[in-house]
Amino acid sequence: MDSKTNPSLSELELESRRVLVRINTDVPVTDNEVTDPSRIRASLATINYLVENGARVILMGHRGNPAGNFDPSLSLEPVAVHLAAMSRIGEIYLTDSCVGDGARSVIQGLREGQICLLENLGFHVGEMKNDDRLARQLASFCDIYVNESFSLSEMRLASTCAITRHARLKTTGLQFASETTALRRMVAATEKPFVFLLGGDVIDDQMTLLDTFFDRIDSLIIGGSIATTFEAARGGDPGRSRYEKNRLPLARDILERAARRNMKVILPTDVTVRSSDAGVAVMSPGRIPADATILDAGPQTIAGYRPIIGKAGAILWSGRFGTGEGPDHMDSSTAIARAIAGSSAFSLAIGQGVVDTIRTLGLEKGFDMVCTGETAAMRMLEGKTLPALAALGFTAGKNR
Repeated sequence: MDSKTNPSLSELELESRRVLVRINTDVPVTDNEVTDPSRIRASLATINYLVENGARVILMGHRGNPAGNFDPSLSLEPVAVHLAAMSRIGEIYLTDSCVGDGARSVIQGLREGQICLLENLGFHVGEMKNDDRLARQLASFCDIYVNESFSLSEMRLASTCAITRHARLKTTGLQFASETTALRRMVAATEKPFVFLLGGDVIDDQMTLLDTFFDRIDSLIIGGSIATTFEAARGGDPGRSRYEKNRLPLARDILERAARRNMKVILPTDVTVRSSDAGVAVMSPGRIPADATILDAGPQTIAGYRPIIGKAGAILWSGRFGTGEGPDHMDSSTAIARAIAGSSAFSLAIGQGVVDTIRTLGLEKGFDMVCTGETAAMRMLEGKTLPALAALGFTAGKNR
């Protein structure tokens, strides 16, 4: 991003300015209560910074997929209540619509340090269409536009893309800037050894990312159901465990490519399994009984992760280890998270299961970055330019 055109948030004069901030408000709500506030929590640092610097803060976001229709069950009222409790200001005013006279009246009445939240952008058909008319109306509310929704960067929305054509001043929020900086650092990382932790269930979901970093990987640690596919590709019998039969040739190809590069590939040497008659047991991954299902890596395998992680210079972790069927079957993810948090390596984690594990353990501060947007983060690591970043002046491989 050209800093002359788009200064950082800290470089802007904020006092008395109307600052419009796009945040991710797409959170689960039960009985009018937000049950997982992690997405809106990611915007708190920016919101508090704006309030402390005397800005008149206008927040906007969406929830669900109302497809341009008003749906009271998808109102942002629960978000406004939760945000008010989380932020350093006691009240957040919710407008009756994202645009129109009602919204403009609320915004005009804001004093320094006060916050309002525009009603669900998804109620307006123009949001998902990246509509220029809606974008122009939103931009008219503000002196400064701030994008604090990196997790939505792969989408073309009026509130993240078209709006940048009309906002006089535009920049990124604190979390957005931190995430993109960390992702770009990982793309350019030269620290050695480079350890890639590959988890999850579906190889295809990870292939482009794996290919992007393949020639830089020193140790490839494979877990999750993907590890079962690799074990089957080596001739092992996975029993009733979930794996991708149609991806065995691809798994063999990856193993052959790794061998040619002298890459160290770490697959489980023991696994925890559950069978119909013997309950939970630890055994070799190559000889799983026909009625048994692999739950997670075994204690010997997990112990072997720690020294590899401890010696790493850079660590990229993508995809959950273990089956995710419950806390008793997430020992490998837990051990990995703790090992990375205790290491000195430059570390970055992506994937909802991975992020949830790290947050549950309270280990976010032990990582250089725990990314809020899985798809956006993966695409950026793969070198792709995302629509919302391009609208702000970012291009692939180009830093601020």
